Amino acid sequence: MAKKFRVFATSDIGEALDVLRERGYELDVYPKPEAPPKALIIEKLKCGIDGLITTLRDQIDAEIFEAGKGHLKVVAQIAVGFDNINRADANRYKIPFTHTPDVLTEATAEFAFFMMGALARRMWTAEHLTRENKWSYWHPYPGSQRSPLRPGHRQRKNMDQVRRFRRGLARGRFRQRACSLVARRRKHDADLSPVQRAYLAHDEADDLPGK
Repeated sequence: MAKKFRVFATSDIGEALDVLRERGYELDVYPKPEAPPKALIIEKLKCGIDGLITTLRDQIDAEIFEAGKGHLKVVAQIAVGFDNINRADANRYKIPFTHTPDVLTEATAEFAFFMMGALARRMWTAEHLTRENKWSYWHPYPGSQRSPLRPGHRQRKNMDQVRRFRRGLARGRFRQRACSLVARRRKHDADLSPVQRAYLAHDEADDLPGK
């Protein structure tokens, strides 16, 4: 019977571990929320672990690779970065390591939009005014001259850029509608018979000024 591939995960990473179990891997998962002691990782490796699933909290260096010498085949990191893995030591012990470069792409984009919205709406300032009980009055337009949330020069400049962008979108939509009308008129004219086109040209000429 073939020996099962043994894996130690330094944290519970969720459903991905179930996939490994379904594929027949022998899995050992550190159950606590904090990072496991380095001594525990070394102990697990000395017991014959073949694969190690790590996070940024785990320091992976020559001491770790030495403990897994002869049987450790891969270190799989669930993180974009891998500063915690000593690449020179990994190369020296010929242990490949992987990471997950796209795991935070959507979260980063979400935080970027959240911060832009919070900055534009001055949420930080508003929260401090509320917590310190300095919100003395309500105004229907928080950007008024007397409002404590009146936008600064940079914010007004950004708002102007947004207005120009919206005007550009409106012009684009107008041009699109105009082009659509022209295309429909050309198609309509193409479908006319020679007699109908002649009659239409004569009718339009009668509508010209001075006629």
